Amino acid sequence: MNDASGVYSIETANKPLVFRVKEDSVQGGASNHTGMIHRVEVRSLPGMQKEAIVTSSPGGTWRIVCDEGPYLNGTDLAPFPLAFFTTGLQFCLMTQILEKAKEQGITLKSFNLELDNYYTMKGSFIKGDAIGGAKPAEALIDIESDADPGAIRNLVETATKACPGQAMMRDILNNVFSLHVNGEVVQVEGVTASGNVDDPDPEAVNFKTFAADNDAAYLDDIITKTKAAEKKHDVEGGVSSSLKPVQDRTLHVHGKAEWLEGSLKKTDIQLRSPIGSWFRLFSAEPVDQEANQAPTGLAYLSAGVGFCYMTQLSRYTHIAKLDVNSIRIVQHTRFSDGRAEPVDTHVFIDANESAETINNLVRMGEQTCFLHAAMRDAYPSQIQTKLNGQPL
Repeated sequence: MNDASGVYSIETANKPLVFRVKEDSVQGGASNHTGMIHRVEVRSLPGMQKEAIVTSSPGGTWRIVCDEGPYLNGTDLAPFPLAFFTTGLQFCLMTQILEKAKEQGITLKSFNLELDNYYTMKGSFIKGDAIGGAKPAEALIDIESDADPGAIRNLVETATKACPGQAMMRDILNNVFSLHVNGEVVQVEGVTASGNVDDPDPEAVNFKTFAADNDAAYLDDIITKTKAAEKKHDVEGGVSSSLKPVQDRTLHVHGKAEWLEGSLKKTDIQLRSPIGSWFRLFSAEPVDQEANQAPTGLAYLSAGVGFCYMTQLSRYTHIAKLDVNSIRIVQHTRFSDGRAEPVDTHVFIDANESAETINNLVRMGEQTCFLHAAMRDAYPSQIQTKLNGQPL
């Protein structure tokens, strides 16, 4: 899987952007948690590339890769982090609507959902006051059904309240962290400490053992790139624009999702600002398939949080010119009864830097992460929804 230089990357792996992983080839996926739990292990690859092993209960284990576009000098070979989060929000809400419709005996003829997410980045990375923000998302839902319009409206309102992804943006979550530097536990500063420091380094465990489950019946081309971004220099959102030490900008992610059949859904995601590419992603829930055809919506959403935080660590490392060799994280997200629990993130870093410097890196990663901002901010960043053109 490596090239002649021994460098492992999306290119040299020569694998699909997502595939199902054999359950017996990884550790740590099982949980006694009564709701839905997701374990996301991410490691940095060359440049802005990242690789994750995402274990969902229910939902199985998937290997997923992530990249960035020209705005971060990425290779643009896989979806950007916020694409996964927008995808997860769409599919989470659609899943709730489909489940509530089934419970209420409402037949849907067709069902589409467009979602726009907006994020902000302001301040100086050098001064340490750069901070990420999240604005309210906007959802446009179109449902064709013979059911009474009032019943459809009530269906969507009930499903929105039950959507765990909506809860992640609606509720203020005090996320927690632990830190390992060069194999040693270091007390975190500037972020809330996790009560768990026992998660093993994924580089030494699952990333050495994971294997594709070639016997599982899952879709081909679950994630594909459908249109490449145009590389533009010296324009807003153009090449390298997101690596500038001082930022004052708004990001815009657009997704257009469609229900296909059963629990199967697809979405087309574009990063409109900065200038990004189009990607298509499919999702399915275990209610329809014993072995999932594709990752669940909450698996994508959880992966998005891990990927976004990793990008902020990599960005700050680049801008501050830190001597960091590799970064890995293990992240736990938990959802139940329309609620989201604080995200528990364990950071593993190999570096020729002081513990104080690496602690500051962890803090700046949280401070500039758009998705941590969506969870920590006191102002509402939940979804604002229109149903068939009318505000809910």
